[in-house]
Amino acid sequence: MYSNILFSLSIGSAFSLKVTHLPDALIGFVVALMITGAVLSNLILVRTTGMAIGIGGLLLVFRSAPVPSATLAGLLAFLAVLQIAATVLLISADLSTVKEKQSLEL
Repeated sequence: MYSNILFSLSIGSAFSLKVTHLPDALIGFVVALMITGAVLSNLILVRTTGMAIGIGGLLLVFRSAPVPSATLAGLLAFLAVLQIAATVLLISADLSTVKEKQSLEL
């Protein structure tokens, strides 16, 4: 549940990139990256796939920005931290579920 809150926060925070005067196409791309990262992390067994796509896309956006600034770098780093934290929460939830099942089998 908490991981989905973090994913939602990353999707909503992607719209704050408007402050950095990033073109609308790149802001839409970042929103699509955050959504894709959340969906892939929730659906695929290898949870880090969604995180890798999201962070790789954020790096691509930073490199293709017309005027890379410290504000843009900070916001993109914040989005990356949200994606990483949400994925770590998903992985820890999976591990606790497996551990709980093992303890019930004993």
